[in-house]
Amino acid sequence: MTKKKAYDYRERQTRNDRSRSEAENFMEPWTVEEVETLEKEWDTDPVVLEALASLLGRTVEACRQKHYDLRKRPEAVVEEKLRKVDKWTKGFTSLEDMGY
Repeated sequence: MTKKKAYDYRERQTRNDRSRSEAENFMEPWTVEEVETLEKEWDTDPVVLEALASLLGRTVEACRQKHYDLRKRPEAVVEEKLRKVDKWTKGFTSLEDMGY
């Protein structure tokens, strides 16, 4: 049985760091136009992805994450949001419901 080679993330990190210096929309909400362009032009080729990130003013990893987030099943997104809900955000109707 052959041992699987570990993926080297250094190149990916370097590419992302380089794109961060050009990302004028870093940490800003995505617009509908940006999402449409991302999905229309999406490619896993690192050179194409770097060019797309530059066009959108985003980092390479932000583009990658947004693309994969858009691919999630809607029910998986809902399940994830429900797991994050705690007793202080449920909208209880009485103190007894809150545990007092």
